[in-house]
Amino acid sequence: MVLGASGLILGWLTYLLVRGFLTRNVGQVIISVLVLLVYGGMISGVFPTSAGVSWQAHLGGAVGGVLAAWWLHRRSSHHRSRTVAVGRRPSR
Repeated sequence: MVLGASGLILGWLTYLLVRGFLTRNVGQVIISVLVLLVYGGMISGVFPTSAGVSWQAHLGGAVGGVLAAWWLHRRSSHHRSRTVAVGRRPSR
């Protein structure tokens, strides 16, 4: 049975970690490292270690967090590059 918020929490954790490194923003990277230091032990929950613990939900949340960070980073990068291209005036 897959029930609980731990998969969601692990998804947020991996989202924060991956997003910080994708943006290469110093502040976000520092926050990512702090989150990893405080909650990094949760990452071991993606492996089947204990009976009755839904590692599938943990793994799904982690994969979802990585995909969401990648997709949102790619989307915002595309939006920024489009805005810059639209803002340019044609040269004569």
